[in-house]
Amino acid sequence: MKIVFFSILLLCMNSTQAEERIIVKGLFKDRAVIELNGKPLILTVGKSKKGLLLIAADSKQAIIEYDGQQQTYTLGTHIGSSYTKAAAGTSIQIWPSPSGMYVVNGSINGFQLKFLIDTGATTVAMNSIQATRIGLNYKLNSQQGSAQTASGVVKAYYLTLDRVR
Repeated sequence: MKIVFFSILLLCMNSTQAEERIIVKGLFKDRAVIELNGKPLILTVGKSKKGLLLIAADSKQAIIEYDGQQQTYTLGTHIGSSYTKAAAGTSIQIWPSPSGMYVVNGSINGFQLKFLIDTGATTVAMNSIQATRIGLNYKLNSQQGSAQTASGVVKAYYLTLDRVR
């Protein structure tokens, strides 16, 4: 099955719109590559850039101080300037489909959709056709940025969803 995406829509779940969008992209001994609002930034231990201070780093994790708080992050971890921890709930088990993918039925703002589950993901991503179909006015109600995909960097729109099930 061939799927062509002309743009991608990323939607932040369970958080308010972050002023800063920070993603850990690369980890090395005493250095980390961070994406800050879509722009790459190299941090070195002990030096501060754009409000981020790298305390320690190796190939597995980085300790970053941001907004006065130190936290440990692994590769691909997203850091936002505001975050609401998800409430504790029941757990479910999802088995892979015959193709090895984890697919479940769900809904966004009451509209039924199929979700492809990525256990490391911190956002919901969809293309512009899906967003329009479920009534998201993403071009007017979002913060524009970029996202790294397997096909390269694409334009992205960040916004908060009302309900995800």
